[in-house]
Amino acid sequence: MEKEKPKEKAEEKKAEKPEEKKAEEKKAAEEKKQEKEEHVVKKEKVEEEAKEKIKGKPKAEETKVREEGRKEKPEKEKKEAIVRGRDLPISTKNAVAICKLIRGKKIDSAIALLEKVCKKKVVVPFPSGSHKKGIRGRYPIKTASCFIKLLKNLAANANINALDISELHIHAKADTASRPLRSAERRFKRTHVIIIARKIKEKKE
Repeated sequence: MEKEKPKEKAEEKKAEKPEEKKAEEKKAAEEKKQEKEEHVVKKEKVEEEAKEKIKGKPKAEETKVREEGRKEKPEKEKKEAIVRGRDLPISTKNAVAICKLIRGKKIDSAIALLEKVCKKKVVVPFPSGSHKKGIRGRYPIKTASCFIKLLKNLAANANINALDISELHIHAKADTASRPLRSAERRFKRTHVIIIARKIKEKKE
């Protein structure tokens, strides 16, 4: 019986050792985690301090000066009004003829003239060879109504730019646009139009 006692004590010690090792490992792991967390917190504090230094008073003052400079800059006076029509479903030939009719006139007079064209009271002249014999012009009602809308938009743009419509004269231009295909290899009519209203400088004698 006496010989069996030391064996039992040795077995108890062996059983106690792994438990102690596990507890020590847990403590070491917890200490490492705490050290990492403290290191991360220190880093964050350092970064925040650096950011605060960068965001110091001088930059705030610079932004204020810039804002004041922007406010103090006077806006450039606009001397013209522009309206653009993209891919309009009208004939380019008719649009060119109406541009020639309108060019150099005032906005109100041009609108009144095109309204007469829509009522077939005024003929739009076309270049020679573009119409049948005995006909001096046509009544392109669709293109005229489209130009009336553009001219009304032009007048609105001029009012926004604080321009006097009575002093503005028209410069108009029409160009061909990309024409999508229709059935039987035919194409739709598409035209780009730009109309500019600006003051004409008086010639010095």
